[in-house]
Amino acid sequence: MHTLQPVLKRGLNSWDKINMPVSEFEERVARIRALMGKENIDVLLLYSNDLDNYGAQSYISNFRMETIGGTIIAIPAKGKVALIFEGGPRLIPLVQTLTWIDELKTGNNVAEVLVKYLSDNNFIPSTIGLAGLNHLMPYEEWN
Repeated sequence: MHTLQPVLKRGLNSWDKINMPVSEFEERVARIRALMGKENIDVLLLYSNDLDNYGAQSYISNFRMETIGGTIIAIPAKGKVALIFEGGPRLIPLVQTLTWIDELKTGNNVAEVLVKYLSDNNFIPSTIGLAGLNHLMPYEEWN
């Protein structure tokens, strides 16, 4: 028997598309990519794992994890921005309503999903910029 999995909304987490249009986020990414170009960074990774350290990610994606779990925003110098978050595929419909990013990846271990993303997109080897990973990511995932 197949049943529908409901999209669960939590609290006031929403995206006001009128006051924060996609173009605003695209301009933010463009400014970051310009700085990445000056430093020769191929892909920038922004990490958060709790409810208090999400500013950089929210600035780029409008997404904020409502539960404890890892989230990574991958900003390549060229191509689509990706959002990698801890959880199951059931959360994808919810996340789609909260962010402009359409490349969503999910799994139980964001580090493993990230390595697959980097490999699939030929970012191994490359110059990778890190924000939040070395001091927020759990030791086992960091390794």
